[in-house]
Amino acid sequence: MAIRKAAILARRTTRSIAQTFGINPPPRLCESILVAAPERNWQIKRLHDAFTLNFSVPHSLQQHPTLKARFEINSNLGFPAQYLVTIPQAIIKTSSGFIVTPDGDYLTEGHWRVANVVGHPICRNEWLIKKRQNLSGDWYCAMGHWGANYNHWLWDEMPRLLTALPHLPADTRFLVPDPLSEMQRDSLMALGIKSQYLYPQAFDCESLVERLWFATPLGHSEWAATAPDVAKELRQKFIEAYAKGTENYPRRRLYISRSEARYRRLLNEEEILPILEKEGFEVIRPENLSFPEQVQTFSQASIIMGVHGAGLTNMLFAPSGATIVEIHGPVSRSHYWMMSNILGHHYYCFVGDTVINSNQDRQKEPDFCLSHQNVISVIDSFN
Repeated sequence: MAIRKAAILARRTTRSIAQTFGINPPPRLCESILVAAPERNWQIKRLHDAFTLNFSVPHSLQQHPTLKARFEINSNLGFPAQYLVTIPQAIIKTSSGFIVTPDGDYLTEGHWRVANVVGHPICRNEWLIKKRQNLSGDWYCAMGHWGANYNHWLWDEMPRLLTALPHLPADTRFLVPDPLSEMQRDSLMALGIKSQYLYPQAFDCESLVERLWFATPLGHSEWAATAPDVAKELRQKFIEAYAKGTENYPRRRLYISRSEARYRRLLNEEEILPILEKEGFEVIRPENLSFPEQVQTFSQASIIMGVHGAGLTNMLFAPSGATIVEIHGPVSRSHYWMMSNILGHHYYCFVGDTVINSNQDRQKEPDFCLSHQNVISVIDSFN
């Protein structure tokens, strides 16, 4: 243990001297924990088998070749098996959960790609860490690269954690970001993790833990892909925790508004809403609802319509077979199409026309409008 601490101190001293003179050596990387683990005698356990996803591209994209091509690239994907690796004396840095092995290598798998690690200031600036602590026992890091984002927390971090939970020691504690949002706390509670097992870690802190239980990714964030069986199990966990019995409620048609967002807004929403309300749609602003309220509301949905954005993540709580209608702006992605198919929903989409607003944040995606006829024709297609 003394040798281990001396080695860590030596590396930190070297980095500090290099940074003082403006020399920033690149971090050492571990791109595959499964390659590193056997030669170090780290414990490995298989959590989930490899899986493939093969979905048809929406017919409604025939008139939009660029968007169609983006969907086609992601229409047939394969993902490796998921494993749980026990790493002794691992370091977890900042509230984003950068993991460093005992050899000083940064794990890249938990942050989805190498660029997310080497491009982060923590890898080259040791002075950002103000507090260091040693934590005994068994730990799991529930801090992901985009974990503060509603979609990435629920769709990246939660499925990955759900498969690991049955295999963790009973007294395992969880490093979580500080501050921890109510949504994050509520979702962890739904998985049976009690507050006394959560240990918040701030941005300027790092923890040396006795044993870290590291779950490799299940699917991949870049494609919004996770294993369908795990996604459906996760949905059931949330329903049982916050919306038990809603399967007997009347089905609801929900429209998710982004009117309070700073970008990617439907500018003529007020003109479109009467058409939607005539068809029985309710206007929902998820940011004004607690996490349990979002689970309850969307667990009753038969149709969910909305502009591409985190609010569509709530399709996770809808019963399988719901209809998802995504409104794309001129810049968009296939994430919610992938998510919809994984959950067993029916997916439709259509594309708006760009409108450059004088108040537009030009660093973000542009606002847009929809024609009344376009909305009516899409509604007619699934009525």
